[in-house]
Amino acid sequence: MSACVMSSCGSVKTGSLNLRKQADQAFESGDYLSALTCYQNIDSLSRDAELYRRMTISALNIEDYGRAYQYCQQVNEYDSCIVSGFKTLTENFIKHQREVQIVENDKKFFYNVVGKEYLLKQLSSYYVYCNSEKILDVYSDIEDKNLRKDIFPTYLSVAKKVKSDDELKAICLEMLKEDKEQLQALKYLGLNKYNYAEDEYKKAMAEYNKKKNSTTYAYLLRDLKIVSKEYVKSKEYLEKVHKLDPEDQTAIKCLVNIYNRLDQPAKAKSLQKLLK
Repeated sequence: MSACVMSSCGSVKTGSLNLRKQADQAFESGDYLSALTCYQNIDSLSRDAELYRRMTISALNIEDYGRAYQYCQQVNEYDSCIVSGFKTLTENFIKHQREVQIVENDKKFFYNVVGKEYLLKQLSSYYVYCNSEKILDVYSDIEDKNLRKDIFPTYLSVAKKVKSDDELKAICLEMLKEDKEQLQALKYLGLNKYNYAEDEYKKAMAEYNKKKNSTTYAYLLRDLKIVSKEYVKSKEYLEKVHKLDPEDQTAIKCLVNIYNRLDQPAKAKSLQKLLK
């Protein structure tokens, strides 16, 4: 009985050695599909780290990224072939959208293979392409100021759907510390101040129009003085927007109204000509 068992084990071992020889030959010749097929048929107990490295590289070369990720868990070191293979995946998320979830589910692993900042750049670029809310999950982890600057417009657009007004203002102010000419941040803050000032102006005028007398007029002047400060703050932001983007019609319309509210008719008239 023991002889039969030993004979069977020897047969398995011999078979594994033969398969490995075939697989290695296919691997060395660049026939990665055949190599992977042979490697997969080798008993798991006969596989070592080098075999898993070759399995990983083979899977990467035939763009079977799910298997490549699986096999790479058994690899001791990530050589240039593995790093390059997984970088190819992250550089082509649009082509390999189904594989994005593999990366998202184990960012730590991919940080170790391709580098954290590199992966965050590829993920954020993909999220910008998709206009995905997932950009909120990676933005705070990005240390590269230039990258944050590049993806900020999409980040702000997505953040508007889920964050409060105070949070959005804080986000924009923080961005302006890094980039004083971040157009979307300037525009958000400018319009925010403008809308607030307009609401307060209309409230003050409505109260005065209910009962016009010297007392209510005095209150109106007091309220309008306070509101004027908000218009001035809005103007500072929107003038920068207009300088950076002279065609922005929203900024022009608001500035025309602000100049009129602040008793600057010449400036209002000059900008009025730019409205389409």
